Amino acid sequence: MAHLQPNNSTHIKKLIRCAVFIALLERKINEASPIYNQCFKRLFDICKMYVKDIPSKIKTEEEVKNWLSLVSDQNADTVIKLVKSLR
Repeated sequence: MAHLQPNNSTHIKKLIRCAVFIALLERKINEASPIYNQCFKRLFDICKMYVKDIPSKIKTEEEVKNWLSLVSDQNADTVIKLVKSLR
């Protein structure tokens, strides 16, 4: 399972990018949106911070994707509100 460990940063970053992209799209924030880049970066950073806390029970790549999606979903609305308030 070494390919799923946080020390494989390239693979983990790809999984985070996918989770963040989907969470923002579900909230109608796409690449054309003026707040997309700020939201993406902040949400990505939040998810990256939690990677070290991936529960040990999570073993497969699919479980990692689901967990990262959960983290993204739980933080997306807050990030969007914050970015909008800073404009």
